[in-house]
Amino acid sequence: MIFVTERNNPRDQARGLMSGAVDYITKPLSAPIMLLRVRTQLALESQIQNRTE
Repeated sequence: MIFVTERNNPRDQARGLMSGAVDYITKPLSAPIMLLRVRTQLALESQIQNRTE
């Protein structure tokens, strides 16, 4: 789960990550940065899948 929100308070960020988010992205969004962060999470998921097979 990736949180996308306008809330940029460190307390909100910590709460989101502690609740299970793998990333916390604040608005306004930068399309290139968003794409890179999603690609990173997909690559990590793929590595986990390969290790558990």
